[in-house]
Amino acid sequence: MKFVNRWDGRRWRLMGSGRTTITDLDVPDGGHAWVVGRDDRTRGVFFKRYHGGRWTSLPAPASLREISVRTAGEIWGWGPSAVMRWDGRAWHPVALPAVAVPAAAQPAYGPVCGRSGTPAAC
Repeated sequence: MKFVNRWDGRRWRLMGSGRTTITDLDVPDGGHAWVVGRDDRTRGVFFKRYHGGRWTSLPAPASLREISVRTAGEIWGWGPSAVMRWDGRAWHPVALPAVAVPAAAQPAYGPVCGRSGTPAAC
């Protein structure tokens, strides 16, 4: 997404410069908006809050791609290899539980044999 527009009650207004790529936007209520994206010139990640008619830049980890806003002091973020939580001042990594993936069961049709079809070729 390249552009974000805001309805001011009379007309749509363009927000931002168009030199960014928005990866996620969350609007939990009418007075706040939170956006994550990438500056297309520097390739840096940004995290911004819209409140009171202006945008405020906040720190953003390089891995941040998407967000889910519960409150201004509880925002969950994630990226390709990380889950994190914003506490209103900083991002904190969230440790995820290890998940054991069971080994695949032996196939019901038995072993797969070589071209000769004999058990010795299996």
